[in-house]
Amino acid sequence: MSLSGISQFANRHLVKTLKYAAQSQIYLHQAGSTSLLSFSSNPARLPIGRIKAMDKIGSDYHVTPDKFVENKSFIELLQHVIKDHVADDMMYRLDSLNYLNSYMPIYDLKRVPEYMNQQVNVDNVLGYIKVDEMGNMDPSTYQANNTYRLCNADGIIKLSDVILDELKKHL
Repeated sequence: MSLSGISQFANRHLVKTLKYAAQSQIYLHQAGSTSLLSFSSNPARLPIGRIKAMDKIGSDYHVTPDKFVENKSFIELLQHVIKDHVADDMMYRLDSLNYLNSYMPIYDLKRVPEYMNQQVNVDNVLGYIKVDEMGNMDPSTYQANNTYRLCNADGIIKLSDVILDELKKHL
């Protein structure tokens, strides 16, 4: 099955859409035995991925890495959006002051560091970007972390507001 959206195989009126209780940025779309996860309430938009072997989605459903299949097209889009917009995100701009003349990890927000300069779990690092002596990020130096997974033991991807807003423009 292609992961380009649920509309190709289901009448939109037969699609059940719910907010995912464990991560409020994400929607669950179910049509028959197919369930997709998306940052859009529109099931025809590019999904994050799909859930394997689901009968019914309930409000208490919890996505786990063994049941989740990533959408590679989504990951490519996400990495493009991060490269183009991370330097505009105040959260990462403030964090860059801790990485002068170094590479800074760009992480998702599945598990937010509890204190400054805390080592970020590499499983949650989307990529790395060079920070100069003034704390400015150079977008041309952004390198995606090819081992990053959208869903891991810490949960499903969660994005900063800036990155999420930019991503939604491209879905």
